[in-house]
Amino acid sequence: MRGIKSLLFTLFLVSPNLYGQDKVTPAQEVLPQPRRIYLDEFRPTPVLKTPEHLLSQAKYPCVNVHTHPGTLTEVELDEMVAVMDEANIAVSVSLDGMAGAKFADHYHLLTQRHPHRF
Repeated sequence: MRGIKSLLFTLFLVSPNLYGQDKVTPAQEVLPQPRRIYLDEFRPTPVLKTPEHLLSQAKYPCVNVHTHPGTLTEVELDEMVAVMDEANIAVSVSLDGMAGAKFADHYHLLTQRHPHRF
């Protein structure tokens, strides 16, 4: 009889752990869904605070690999080369897509006043 009482007492102590699976654990909790944020509404606040270093020119001469100077006048082309000089851009690649006879005219326009810049 004493053995049966000990067994029942032990089962009584262990039973809440055996049958406690009906309880909702934190991992099973149903959390409210966050409001959907669209990209045009996304305004994150920066948390990294660093000193600002504004650069006015490249440290080393660089190449602008995508330009369309074909519609520029000679004056505008001179202004573009002046800006390239200020920014330390050595060469710009024209991607205007000129071919045939148009290419020769385009090439002449770019290189007659500014050789080795386009």
